[in-house]
Amino acid sequence: MGEMEQEFYIGIDFNDSWTQISYFRPGMEEPETVSTVVGQEKYRIPTVAKEGKSQREMLPVFWRRILHMVPGLTDFSKIAAVTVNLPELNRERVERMSATLQELSIPEERIFVAEDKESFCHFAMNQERELTQHDVALFRCEEDALSCLYLTKQPGTSPWRVEILQMELGILPREPADRDRRFGALARQVFLGKIVSAVYLTGDGLEGGWLKDSLNVLCRGRRVFQGKNLFTKGACYGSYLQMHKEKRGYVYFSEYKVPDNVFLKVHQGDRAFFQELAEAGESVFAVGRQYQVLLEGEPQVDIWLRAPDSSKARIVSLELTDLPKRPPKATRLRIEALSDERGRFLIRITDLGFGAWYESSGKVWEYCINE
Repeated sequence: MGEMEQEFYIGIDFNDSWTQISYFRPGMEEPETVSTVVGQEKYRIPTVAKEGKSQREMLPVFWRRILHMVPGLTDFSKIAAVTVNLPELNRERVERMSATLQELSIPEERIFVAEDKESFCHFAMNQERELTQHDVALFRCEEDALSCLYLTKQPGTSPWRVEILQMELGILPREPADRDRRFGALARQVFLGKIVSAVYLTGDGLEGGWLKDSLNVLCRGRRVFQGKNLFTKGACYGSYLQMHKEKRGYVYFSEYKVPDNVFLKVHQGDRAFFQELAEAGESVFAVGRQYQVLLEGEPQVDIWLRAPDSSKARIVSLELTDLPKRPPKATRLRIEALSDERGRFLIRITDLGFGAWYESSGKVWEYCINE
């Protein structure tokens, strides 16, 4: 992060109970989280209302208020990118967050929505190199429920292919000594047979000074850090890297991500070229490219898929079943990349006919790419 343009990159960690906001400006060494009390790590801002109609009505006012808490941010046109981190994603949540921020005159192309695993990935992968040399683990405990996000990098890939496994580890005992022993035993199970460079601890359930024997387990050959603002800082890193993808040496994959670079091969005169439908690692909720083409040969559309760490592509032929027979180049097709409510990445093909000569049949074909 080195350019000196006067832009703000924002990361917001948002849930029904509280919200945190971090920001980064070129020239800063790392994102900074806004505290509600100067000089203290008081990062949690009570969320305006629980999810529902009341929240939808009040959210624009809430977003405006917390964005104005960022030092120096008086004009939202200075926001280069903003990422909202949510505990989990679906299309309705993603669209609501985006629409609300657009009400503040932030362009849609500068708004991104992530979930906890992705923000953890951005946080972990932007730390010192020695902390990302091997696997990375995050233990989180809210009240007594312990979970782990475990980050691995696929060897031999360039850029690195990063994946995160989420493990629900159970309920910790309330008595401090029992809690300490149980946490240590669970951590040993997570680390068994693995090499871990760094461990992060977050959540109220891991505070209180009871970490003793379990801390010895965690620190054995690993660096251990405890913090309260990991996801908001990770979302902030994500905002910067969305606008500077050339500086990211990794691609994060999950069920919410497009698994491959997706292209459509088209011809214009004697020239053949590829049109990108989706980029590997792109959120399935963000895809939306579409093209109109003329069908030249058989009733099928060839989609080219290429993994981000490969120079070779594979071809998937999508059959246009029951397409009316017409002469070559007398069928116009609309080809769209989109996702459904479940987060499946789809290619939708619509028969548009050909002007006054051939009416549209009204047929639509959909094919799932990431199942």
